[in-house]
Amino acid sequence: MSAGVMPLTDLRVHPTADRMEADSPISQEYFRLSRQRIYLEFSMVKSAQRGFTLIELVVVIVILGILAAFAVPRFARLDQQARVSSVRSLEGTLRSSAAMAHGQWLAQGRTGNVNMEGGGNITFANDYPNATTIQRAIAQGTIGTGAGQFTATVSGNFVDFTLNGAFNPANCRVRYTQATGANTAPNIATVAINTMQGNNGC
Repeated sequence: MSAGVMPLTDLRVHPTADRMEADSPISQEYFRLSRQRIYLEFSMVKSAQRGFTLIELVVVIVILGILAAFAVPRFARLDQQARVSSVRSLEGTLRSSAAMAHGQWLAQGRTGNVNMEGGGNITFANDYPNATTIQRAIAQGTIGTGAGQFTATVSGNFVDFTLNGAFNPANCRVRYTQATGANTAPNIATVAINTMQGNNGC
């Protein structure tokens, strides 16, 4: 490198810059690059401190609104499907419990009541549990007042198990109708699936 020529690796103002001749091409280029470096650093700092613009905020709000419009109904349907599944599951539980109690009743000589383990004493009507005591044959915790539990309402020879928390409990239930004759199984049925899945169902 020629003597007296300042290295250009550092673009900031050099402490010996005042020794350069003002009209020197090297001096002019050096100061031009220094100003450019300072401007770039200032622009970067200003850009880093800049917040969201109004347009950016509006775009974000619009995107969130679109997502909500599609996501919320989908989650609502999933929640409803879970309640429908609970009702269908209880239907199967009632069938199994009635058949189990019936088998135990046959095993003990087709007489008297049956004491189910963890449930209690079950009274029979036409060889199967009656409407009043069938709930004793299903798992404890199924019947209650909490969300996800069922409320049992006995009316004559049938009992309705309605799911707590449903949009319309009357359309989100399973009904157990006790056996009406010898060698006739009880009738266990849910509300029509289309009704349970509708807006006025589970």
